[in-house]
Amino acid sequence: MKRWLSALVCLFAISVGTADAQSASGSAVYQQRCAACHDQVSARIPNREALQKMSAARIMRTLDFGLMMSIAYPLRRDERQAVAAYLGTKDGDVRPPKSAFCASDKTAMSGQASGNWAGWSPASDNARFQSTGDAGLTAAQVPALTSKWA
Repeated sequence: MKRWLSALVCLFAISVGTADAQSASGSAVYQQRCAACHDQVSARIPNREALQKMSAARIMRTLDFGLMMSIAYPLRRDERQAVAAYLGTKDGDVRPPKSAFCASDKTAMSGQASGNWAGWSPASDNARFQSTGDAGLTAAQVPALTSKWA
């Protein structure tokens, strides 16, 4: 029994070592596992040209943790790395410039909103009420209002 168990452990170690020693071809993995979907035209599936504009790191994150995780789970790590390197660019992720972000000292809803109807209400309580002072109108002036555009 002991000899049988040690032979089984040895066989398992050899098979795992052989699988890890194989160098996966990104092209072969893509053709076998990815081309059926990504080589067809679909609004929901990025084609190969779109994937080739992404960085290999971004493709790898998508395979490991993103939308493709459930599809890529049968692939070994070296196969995922090979297909990401085959498809993606060597460049790192391109990040938006610092000017694209809000200043850190500003808060989104700071200060009193006086007549600013950028959303459902001019105030943070969402009462949807415009006071006479903020509107700059009196109740007597409302009937005299005319449309400037339609």
